[in-house]
Amino acid sequence: MRPVFQNRAFKRGHVEKVKVGANGLEDNPEEVQLIYLDRSELGWLQQKEIRCEFLVIINPATMGPQPSTVSFKVYFYGPQDNELYWEGINIEGWQQEG
Repeated sequence: MRPVFQNRAFKRGHVEKVKVGANGLEDNPEEVQLIYLDRSELGWLQQKEIRCEFLVIINPATMGPQPSTVSFKVYFYGPQDNELYWEGINIEGWQQEG
């Protein structure tokens, strides 16, 4: 993911952490491993693309032989544990028979 953030606060800030949560009544991924999160500082009114890489492990039983979608939300938090942004993610896939 590469969301664009703009710091509208008067002091410097950064994205501190990322959490993955359910999208409504959808199941959560089995496991999420954060690989990389750009925690570099953003100055006042600075706009910057923040790179976030993670590995999502999905239970193959949730996928059938027909194309299906697993969806979840990714939340970004600042240093004071304040939510800065969220984005929905959809992963399409299916189980291969045989």
